Amino acid sequence: MAMKRALRNVGTSFVLCWKKETNWAGAWVYLPFALIRPLAGALLIFVMVRAASAPPGYFAPAYLGNAFFGLVPAVLGGLAWAVIEDRERYQMFKYIYLAPGNVVPYLMGHGLARAAHALIGIAALVAARDEQSLEPAR
Repeated sequence: MAMKRALRNVGTSFVLCWKKETNWAGAWVYLPFALIRPLAGALLIFVMVRAASAPPGYFAPAYLGNAFFGLVPAVLGGLAWAVIEDRERYQMFKYIYLAPGNVVPYLMGHGLARAAHALIGIAALVAARDEQSLEPAR
């Protein structure tokens, strides 16, 4: 019973954070932004590698590292920003903390929502990679 309630709280927190992160926009409005943002970052990495005249095979680790590294600050920063943003900006964290239940499922939902946002970017970058430019030099 307690586990079911905790999972429901995590799901509610996930939906709330998802809507807050997408600025309450619909999925079709937010999807282009979610795809363009990581692709623009990858384009920046591409331009830096080409401008530095890096040796062949250098782009693959930089590209994939950029893609997967977005998950780390999204989750860890998402948990910290959940507390800071809800406490300072929305002034709601005190009510969440005082409400019956636990604040941990609330923070877990925020972390999962931020991870889902990052995974959309990772999926876009992995799908958009060019196999020939990612191969090491021979």
